[in-house]
Amino acid sequence: MFHVLTVSWRCHSDIIFMTAIMFALYFAFISIIGVAITIWDKQASKKQGKRRVRERTLFIIGALGAALPMYITMQIIRHKTKHRSFMWGFPVMIFVHFALLTYYVLQLPSYYTIGG
Repeated sequence: MFHVLTVSWRCHSDIIFMTAIMFALYFAFISIIGVAITIWDKQASKKQGKRRVRERTLFIIGALGAALPMYITMQIIRHKTKHRSFMWGFPVMIFVHFALLTYYVLQLPSYYTIGG
């Protein structure tokens, strides 16, 4: 009566491909949120009395994966560029994100052996 959706993995490369797709979707989603919040906070900074985004919130969104697009957005719209915590903190987060991604990608061959 009910059809159960099952996924049949033909080989380990399917798992790697699906992992890459999921990572790309997550990165796109968190990047859009990070850029939107950065732009919204910039607009709020121009208007008196409009509620601002906490700096801690910007850092949390950046740490969750949106550091690079948020940093680029901050440079383009000149937002928070005089704050040392942002101009040093976001590049550090970007470095850590790339280091973790590199480590993960280099570990894939040890987790999945293709053809065996």
